[in-house]
Amino acid sequence: MKKKIFVLLLVLFLLTPLLAACGGDTVAPAETPVPTPEPMVPELEEDNAPAQRTEFPVRGIWENDVFTSEYLGLQFTLPDGWVAASDEEIAGVMGFAEALPATGGLTEQFWDVANVLGVHDLMVVSPITGANIQIIFERLVFPNTRMTEAQYIEGAEADAELFGIAMGIAPDLDGITIGGYNWLSHGTEMDAMGRTAYGRQFISIRDGFARLIIFTYFEGSETVEEMLAWFSSL
Repeated sequence: MKKKIFVLLLVLFLLTPLLAACGGDTVAPAETPVPTPEPMVPELEEDNAPAQRTEFPVRGIWENDVFTSEYLGLQFTLPDGWVAASDEEIAGVMGFAEALPATGGLTEQFWDVANVLGVHDLMVVSPITGANIQIIFERLVFPNTRMTEAQYIEGAEADAELFGIAMGIAPDLDGITIGGYNWLSHGTEMDAMGRTAYGRQFISIRDGFARLIIFTYFEGSETVEEMLAWFSSL
């Protein structure tokens, strides 16, 4: 159990810099100051009227090693040898005193009380290779503006560069269908304890939330193509 929690904590450490595109301030190390990029201002709705958030994220449900998300229109089948974090373990990694709501929507009251910008819906990892997958709902700082997936990627890559994380692949701005939505993506790579860790982040934005599917993998581990094959549409 402790080993699994350590692996999941390591995953969060590797990916935290990529989750700052929502507009939070980033501080560079004092000994190597790096200029902060110009803030990204999301585009306003065409009629200049605030866009109303109409739907809050709804968590998926595990049953017999199959994760079903009606909200995202997808299923994920846990492969042999992989381990899924429980709600209690996810809550512990996020610093919550209690488990996350197991069913129903993550309502506005939940977000206000929890006082967080991001919630993990799924965390799975291979204890053998270290490859892992996460699904995250991130509440955007500017929910009443129309931030696009391309703008989100631009901000995420600017934040990654501040931390010296290299862009592993060119952004895919045409997108790929996963479940019920089209997802744009970009990739990163960084050194992690002597190994090169690769990241692939898929982004879909709706109702003031960035929905993220994040793959982390290593040389010789499962590939992006293999991990995508574990997802199917409802």
